[in-house]
Amino acid sequence: MLFAYGIDKLKSKLKDCDFYRIMLEETNSESVVAKEGKVDAISTNESFGLGIFYTLGRFGYFYSTNNPNDLDNFKIDLALKKYSNLDYIPKESGIKDKKIIGEKSNLDLETIAKELSKTSKLRNQIVTHEIKYNNIEQERQIICENTDIIQKQYFGIGFNSIVAKEGNILRKDVNRIAKSTALNKYFDEFIFKNDGFENKTIEKLKFNEGIKGKFNIILDPSISSLLAHEAIGHACESDLVYNKQSILRNKIGKTFAKEFVNLIDDPTPKDDLFGSYYYDAEGFPAKIRHLIKEGKLNEYIANTRFSQLLKIENNGGSRTESYRSLPIPRMSNTSFLPGQKNFLELIDELKNGIILNGFAGGETDPTTGTYQFGVKEGLIVKNGQINETRVNISFSGQILKSLKNIVDISKDIKMESPGFCGKEGQTVFCDSFDPYLLIKNVRID
Repeated sequence: MLFAYGIDKLKSKLKDCDFYRIMLEETNSESVVAKEGKVDAISTNESFGLGIFYTLGRFGYFYSTNNPNDLDNFKIDLALKKYSNLDYIPKESGIKDKKIIGEKSNLDLETIAKELSKTSKLRNQIVTHEIKYNNIEQERQIICENTDIIQKQYFGIGFNSIVAKEGNILRKDVNRIAKSTALNKYFDEFIFKNDGFENKTIEKLKFNEGIKGKFNIILDPSISSLLAHEAIGHACESDLVYNKQSILRNKIGKTFAKEFVNLIDDPTPKDDLFGSYYYDAEGFPAKIRHLIKEGKLNEYIANTRFSQLLKIENNGGSRTESYRSLPIPRMSNTSFLPGQKNFLELIDELKNGIILNGFAGGETDPTTGTYQFGVKEGLIVKNGQINETRVNISFSGQILKSLKNIVDISKDIKMESPGFCGKEGQTVFCDSFDPYLLIKNVRID
């Protein structure tokens, strides 16, 4: 790393501090954008920087820079931010380790560009088509007095966005893939899915929009993921809990759902899930968080500060977008655990209702637990048979009631819901591996 040569000198300048944590970060990325059969852009980018959090007495300080020469002039009174009256005692893990997540890309940009330009050609009723492909290589080093952790990660991201038109009717859709590895082994799958994606969007031109009322519903895994992340996961983040911005404050041990309902947040690397890590942004090991266990609220997502303030375990939930920001409690890969029945058995159990497929954004209020989510399509089921399809609908509810109304969960799961979670001006990668959920009495708007 570019800053590495000056770290010993920096540590000597911090020796009189009560605590310090240094984060070194280097990121390299490459991207290709194709539109309507032509390569629109090919680019590479490199960035690096350093962030320091340190304390003196009851005061905390934060400093960051992307200029290695700044270290020569650094003094502990030059902090960019000062935090008075610290309400916790900063800790370090004392771990020395090096981990690598994922694989480096073995595809050259010219090959990628050729495939994307071919795939993005306009055909049939497709009037706009844009494909983006991005590989990221990031290395972070966390250094405290007795801690030295290096974590290198590879990420691959693909976006496929199209608009279909017939007369005055437009249908827009986005298909994406994002993994905690370069997209080497997923590239063919990403390209291959395009034909089905185009055909599905064109097919939606003939479907009517909207439906209203109260229905029993089945959520597909992409929307189960949205419910897990937006409606429940954020309410389990310990900073929101402590600051009285969560409906789940002071609710540990309380029952909200049937015993077969379990929800976890699992950052431990597996299945190339996009939100994975071995160590959090404070240098503590990643742990599985059992947020809801057998229907009961079991734990919150915590970092050093809020674990002390709430008197709970620090479960490795501290994340940051980059070296420029202080870490805060964040989700990673948040999912309902699978049940016992297959998808077809859930349809039989539903009998009459709506199957909701494909998330299309939404909003939630962790303080009240209310939410409203957009859905790409709803399959209307009558007497156990899919009778009709509607597009561009939404559903709303209150999470405590929704948890209580979960009737069943499928054993089938899908890993197709990676995302980018924003909070306090920081964006982090997240993912899920959710099943189908059968929920009763849901308002469709």
